[in-house]
Amino acid sequence: MLHFVKKTWLFTALAIATLGGLVASPARAVDVDKLIPADVESVFGIQFKQILEAPILKKFGIDGLARLAVESSDDAQKLIKATGINPFNDLDSITIGSSGNPEKGIKAVVILRGKFNPAKITKTIEEKAKEVGTEIKVINEGGKSIWTAAAQGQEVFLSFVDNNAIVASTVKDHVISALKGGRGSSEKFAGPMEAGLSKITGKEVLWSVSVITEEARKQMATQEQFKEIGENLNSITLTLGLTDVVKATLTAYTKDDKTATKIKDLLTDQGIPFAKLMVSGDPKNARNVGKVLDALKVEAKDKEISVQIRATEEDIRKLINPGE
Repeated sequence: MLHFVKKTWLFTALAIATLGGLVASPARAVDVDKLIPADVESVFGIQFKQILEAPILKKFGIDGLARLAVESSDDAQKLIKATGINPFNDLDSITIGSSGNPEKGIKAVVILRGKFNPAKITKTIEEKAKEVGTEIKVINEGGKSIWTAAAQGQEVFLSFVDNNAIVASTVKDHVISALKGGRGSSEKFAGPMEAGLSKITGKEVLWSVSVITEEARKQMATQEQFKEIGENLNSITLTLGLTDVVKATLTAYTKDDKTATKIKDLLTDQGIPFAKLMVSGDPKNARNVGKVLDALKVEAKDKEISVQIRATEEDIRKLINPGE
């Protein structure tokens, strides 16, 4: 996914990278943006407003620092004026779905939701493209305009679903599908994706679900200790919650209980001790990091293995200032 953003930053800057920079199935509790196609192998979401309103970040003044950074940046202010987008008021969420790999090509789609002025944004995109010599073409699809440009050999498409949603993709049909309303009621995610999505509550500020592809299994098979795990791993989910504490959970879904237990043993017997060893050279920091690692909650139940870490305000302050 990072590969996709890197390759297309120029054309989608107003919709994705630059805006992000300004901010510096079984029944499930959250519905993935309906504009994301059902055949994705990974999906990633960020809730901008929930991040800005998170109590733990306010305690450290991070929200104020972010606003100050934007307000004191001439480039940021020029961009805000040109696009009409206030990153603290107008951005709601971003959802990214992808499949494939960098070698064979990535199919990716990005949905940015908020409050937008299409005329101002497209004018800015076209002006920036002209400055750097990038050609932009406009395609008419059912009365809707789709902007397209080539970035490092890969074509990218962008359009406005309405004043509240921007869609960008490396696949034209994904954009057209979004303009027509996205997934239909009969289009379902694959089983492993649904299993991962079942753990997303909608309260997280960041979450991701990735299906273990055959390509990923082959890569894991190159290392003997991971070969069996790769063969029996279905999907991985990551969630991050920000309330009065920071809570991150990584959950792996396996084909059998044995694999879940094997992953747990690998983490507790090798992973955590290795992490402690990596920071052992700094006694003060090692003590605080060690406490956090000791607090890791690692559980294997049925065909799931979860790793949860919870950090309070006090934990974070000690990590920032280990000498206190």
